[in-house]
Amino acid sequence: MSESLHIVSVDFKDGEVTLTSEQAKVSAHELYRLGADLVMESGSVELEMNYFDEEGMTVESASTPFRSANIDAKEGMDVYVYGRAPENAVTASLSITAGMAAAANLRNLNIRWESQLELDTEDKEDLGDMF
Repeated sequence: MSESLHIVSVDFKDGEVTLTSEQAKVSAHELYRLGADLVMESGSVELEMNYFDEEGMTVESASTPFRSANIDAKEGMDVYVYGRAPENAVTASLSITAGMAAAANLRNLNIRWESQLELDTEDKEDLGDMF
């Protein structure tokens, strides 16, 4: 299941901009993916998934950096960060941090939350030797 999340805060600090999404509910030990459709011409961004407990305190984070060299300036790219919810997590949000120049180049930003990803490890296929 996938749903869009809204940006609820924009913070400026030390020449960077951080956009933070609203929080989505999570269940402990489940695997989640937070992502965004990005279109930018230059710079780099970092996606960070933050898990929160019942009191709203951060209990764990996972991050992934992306550079514009990996993002098509016209077509854009889906970028994601994955994480497994820790024991005491009840919500999670996505933060996107970029330098001022990169943030000015962001032309499309659709943040998506994908709940429980099913990873079937039962049926393994032998692909043979690597070399």
